[in-house]
Parts: sequence; C-alpha cells; structure tokens
Amino acid sequence: MKDRTFVVAGHTGSGKTTLIAQFLKLAGVIDRAERTLLDYDELEKEKGMTMMLKPFKFKYGGYDFQVIDTPGFIEFEGELISATRVADNMLIVVDVSTGIEVGIERAFEEARRHNLPTFFVINKVASYDKDPEELLQMLKEKFGKQVHPVQLPIGRGENFSGVFDLFTGDLNSLPDDLKSHAEEEYTELTESVVETDDTLLEKFLEGEEISKDEIHDAMRKAIDEGLFYPVLYADAAKGVGVKELLDFLGEYGLSFGERQEDTGTTAALVFKTYAEPHMGEVSVFRVFSGKVVPGTELLNVNKESKERIAHVYTIFGREKKEINEAGFGEIGILVKLKNTETGDTLADPDNPVKLDWVEMPEPLYVLAIKPRTKKDEDKLSEALQKLMKEDPTFYFKYDPQLKQTLLYTQGEIHANTIFEKMKRKFNVEVERIPPRVPYRESIRKPAEATGKYVKQTGGRGQYGVAHIRIEPLPRGQGYEWVDKIFGGAIPREYRPYVEQGVKKAMEEGVLMGYPMMDIRVILLDGKYHEVDSSNMAFEIAGSMAFKEAAKNANPYMLEPIYEVEIYTPEENISDVIAEVNSRRGRIMNIGQNKIEAQMPLAELYDFLPALRSKTRGRGRFKMKFSHYEEVSQDLVKHYPEEEEK
Repeated sequence: MKDRTFVVAGHTGSGKTTLIAQFLKLAGVIDRAERTLLDYDELEKEKGMTMMLKPFKFKYGGYDFQVIDTPGFIEFEGELISATRVADNMLIVVDVSTGIEVGIERAFEEARRHNLPTFFVINKVASYDKDPEELLQMLKEKFGKQVHPVQLPIGRGENFSGVFDLFTGDLNSLPDDLKSHAEEEYTELTESVVETDDTLLEKFLEGEEISKDEIHDAMRKAIDEGLFYPVLYADAAKGVGVKELLDFLGEYGLSFGERQEDTGTTAALVFKTYAEPHMGEVSVFRVFSGKVVPGTELLNVNKESKERIAHVYTIFGREKKEINEAGFGEIGILVKLKNTETGDTLADPDNPVKLDWVEMPEPLYVLAIKPRTKKDEDKLSEALQKLMKEDPTFYFKYDPQLKQTLLYTQGEIHANTIFEKMKRKFNVEVERIPPRVPYRESIRKPAEATGKYVKQTGGRGQYGVAHIRIEPLPRGQGYEWVDKIFGGAIPREYRPYVEQGVKKAMEEGVLMGYPMMDIRVILLDGKYHEVDSSNMAFEIAGSMAFKEAAKNANPYMLEPIYEVEIYTPEENISDVIAEVNSRRGRIMNIGQNKIEAQMPLAELYDFLPALRSKTRGRGRFKMKFSHYEEVSQDLVKHYPEEEEK
C-alpha cells in the first residue's frame, strides 16, 4: 500500500507551507516553491499566514501523497483538529530559531489523541545560526525518550549543506569529529529501536548481531505504534534536506489500509466546508470505506437526509479536477450539497455507518457587534450563518434581554478575520461594542406599598388599587407569587393582571434597569370599581405598587459568577493566580497545571487573551454558570442602551 496521508502542523511561521511547496516542486507539480501559490486566499496573502486547512495531492518516489496544510496560529486550531481527524500521519515542523512553541505542543497533543505516527522536522537550519542539537534535546525533554534523530545535520547556518542518514550514510564521507558523533547516534538509535521489539531485545541482550534490515522493520513498526518519533533536519526556504525528508516520509509513513479496513460499503467524512465563487458551497471529504461515485445517492447520516452526488473532484489547493470516483482513503470535494456540513458522514443508504467527529475548542472570547448600516443589518445574520459553516469554532446569538448580538470566537485575531471575511465575501461591515453583562437586582428586606391607578375623565374611567408586600427569597429561588386576598377586595379575574404588572416592573428593575430576582410578592388587599375597573388598570396598579415597595426594600445589585477551570503550565501558575485575583476572582483549588476558581462574568469576556499572554499561548480554560452574588454598584459595567433593532 503506497498511499501516505500527512497532516503538516506546527507553530505559525515555522515554514510548513513553504515545505509543502518544496514537496510539490520535487514532485514536478509546480515550477517554483513559493508559499503564495498555496496560500492563495487574498486575506492569507495579506496576513502572510495560513488560515484554513488545504489538502494537496502528488506522486513521488512511487508513493501517492496527500498532505494537508494547517494554520499554526492557536486561534485557528479548529483547522488542525479537523485535519488530524482524517490524516494517517503527522509531520510537525519546528523552527530552529524559536524552539518549542504552543503550536508544536498542540500538534503533538492532537497526534497523540488520534494515535498518529509522528515525525519531527527541525526547519530553517540554514537560515539561522542556531545549534539544532539544542532544539533536539528540548524535544526529547518535552516529548520523551521516543524522540530520536535519524539524521545528522551537516553544518548549520550558512554552512548547512545537507543531512547524513544514520542508516544509509557512508561514515567515511564525514569529518572525524562528525564521524564519531554519527557512530554514537547510530548506537543510541539502534538501542532505542531495539527496546521497542521483544525479539530484537532478546538478540541484543544475548550479544547477537542485529542487521540494518531488522532495525529498519522494527523502527517502522515502532513509528506506527507511537513508540518512536523520528527527527529530521531541513531548510525549506533553501530546499536543503527536503528530498531526504520526503523520501523518509514515503518509506516510513503509514498507509490508510494499515489503519482502516475497507468494508466496501461507502462511508465518507466531510471535514471542511467553505464557499467559493462560481461553485457555491464546497465539501471536502475523505473516503473511509468504499468509494464515492458521481450519479449516486448517499445518506447524510447526521441529518438523516439524502444527497445526490452530481460531480466528484480531486483537490489541489484552489485547483480542482473532475474524477470518475474517489476511492478508499482518497480526499476529494463535492459541491452544492443541500444539507451537509463539517463533521457529517455520507454513507450508503442501505448501511448508514456514522463516523466519529471531533470536539472543537469552545469559543470563549466574547464581543458584541452591531451592523454599521441598515443595509448591513439585513445581511448580518445570513453572512455569519454562512461563515459558521466554514468555521465551526465560533458562533453568534442575539440576546433579547441584553439587546445585543454576541459573537463568541477563539480570540482577537480570529474575530478580526471573521470581520474581514464578512466584508470581502458578503459586503457586510460591523462595529464592535462592549458586551453587556446580565446583571440582576434584588432586595434585602420586606416592604409594603399600594399602587393606585385612578383616572376619572369624561366617559368610562380607570380604577385599580393593589396593596402588596415583597420579601427577599434565598439566592437562586427566583420569584414567587402569593395571593392572600380574602373576599372580593379585588375580583379574581383582575388578580392575574396585578401579577402581570408586577412581573413587568421586575423586568425593568429599580436601580439600574436590570431584571429583579429572588423576591416573593404577596397580594394583600386592593379596591375595585364596578364600572371603571379594567385589566389595564390593575396591571398598572401592580407595577406601581412593586416599584414603590422595591425602592423601600433596600435594593442592591447582583452579578453572575462562573466556575472556571484553568489549565496552565506549572511555571505560569503564580502569574495566572495573580491575574485571576486582579479580576476579582476567588481561587477555590490549585492542582498540578490546573486552577479552579470563581470569577465574575464581567471579568471573563476578555480573560482569554490575558491568559494566553501570561502563558505564551499555552493556557486555556472552561467556564460554566454558578450563581449570582452581590456586587458594589460602582463596579457594575453599565453601557448606554443601544438602539433596539
């Protein structure tokens, strides 16, 4: 089996896209290795970074390669997660000048989550006068003894002239100082491989000779099983070491058939969706079993709806070529499907196998947006809905209580990218505004008041009098209505309207206009008029009575408090604790790499960028609502009412 599907990952700026361009040049697919040929989107060109995954196919050395380029910036990690789900191997590109950054760690985590054979390449060895051996030791310390070089770099910086293969290289071609180093590394390499194979270990302990072929076979097995992470060296920009790297990936990479059985029954997983001019919605998929053929009908197992497959294309970045079928393990694209989204399975209707999808990171950076013009207002929701199909790592909602459209994203750059795409693709512009906090108001003590709404004018008047008592309830009890009227002080048919007026007054609050909670309202007495009383009169009387009583019940403000689990490298724990404390948080528990706290929602909207700043991008957190508690009125973040849509 000669197929090799790799997700190429690493931190932003590590040279992933340039490396893939060199692969394509080696394979004769493109004439020059320029990253802009691969990052063809205008926004990507402007920013100088990959923002969405892109699959590329090519043949090289007798192997059929499928490589998926992925963004390295942490705010676009959803693309990495999607690509890793459908890959068979991972190549992690590490910049020799910057070392192990968060993008490297996240890539490794995803590779382990899916048990992918993992290869490291230390890149830019010719571009920087940095000792790649130092970075190799850092990789070993970070990811374990399974990390081992299979090559040695010959020189570094401007003197980096190539690589020496520890298996096939001729030791006599090396200078004496490098020759002894190569011998030491080969000994360590063979011992590392031998430890992963019981048969070879027994031979080794008994002093028997172990051939290079045996080491080769054992190493391939160890790589496949995640027991060995080979390290290679290259400089993608200068093209040094790239051929040797691609040769190694072909020889030692895992094929799809070694990971997945082909049952013959069609099952394909859509792992990316995006819109393209003149083609409409594009669905990128991989065939996990059987084949996808034009002119057939497949079942979207997730939506329980059928999709007609009109055309099937193979993909090369922006270029697409129509094909007769996409077979087992192949990546392809479909266009203009009716109901299919990222994460959906397309399967044989007679055997609807559902393939597992992945969990995307929760969007925790929150901002409020409003359309710049009336024209933008009409198109805003539609534009965001379409972008959410392309990118499932953000969402939006209109909060009727706050009267704001809230956008939940992965961070500042992610949010700005969404705004740019809205403008370019849909001609929709928005303004960002501070997100409001759903504060509440409550009371400290009981109070009574009478609401009297009496109007005597020409013709029928209005008459309604309601006397109520309000009392504080325990936190979290919400609201309770008690009717204690005896006799006919207020006829039964009017009493629900008194309560309706009370509820409306509670929604409006008495301090800063926020809804009130944890209050018992008791209807004690009232008066009515046989002619002039009405539903409206008693509703207004109920509202007046509540507002008056609430003002005399020592009202106060409440804010929402969330339980927060923060994950951070151990060396950053003290800095993160200080950040939590500065945001009025309470530390509840401290464990290894984890902090449990309670924090006000008002302090959480922009906590994510602060956490990333304290942890060099490594920190993350989860949050869930806990309770409301009192807050000083001068700490309430109150914003003027926006014009209601």
